[in-house]
Amino acid sequence: MTASTATVFRGVRPFRAGEPVDLVAVDGLLAARVPEGARAEVVDGGGRMVARDGRFTG
Repeated sequence: MTASTATVFRGVRPFRAGEPVDLVAVDGLLAARVPEGARAEVVDGGGRMVARDGRFTG
């Protein structure tokens, strides 16, 4: 079995949230945390909003 890949989007505001939060995606799906042993890439969202289709806006 291959290791999961994770992306952590730091400081984004999903769906017009007030305060920026961190979102974690594991193998393309949102998750509560990065699983142990997964390779994680970190993307700085800079406080931008994330649209429903996943694009950064604002």
